[in-house]
Amino acid sequence: MRLDRERGAFAAWEASFTVPRDAGFVSLRASAAEDRGGSVKREIIRAAGAE
Repeated sequence: MRLDRERGAFAAWEASFTVPRDAGFVSLRASAAEDRGGSVKREIIRAAGAE
């Protein structure tokens, strides 16, 4: 994904996935990096309950 300088502050992303039938929770992992060397990584364990 590339962001332009004018809209970068308002950028967002969306994902969809299939959860196994026996899953009780969903954990999320995301990372991002920029061309100037900055980066971020986040992991959220048990972010949401699965139905």
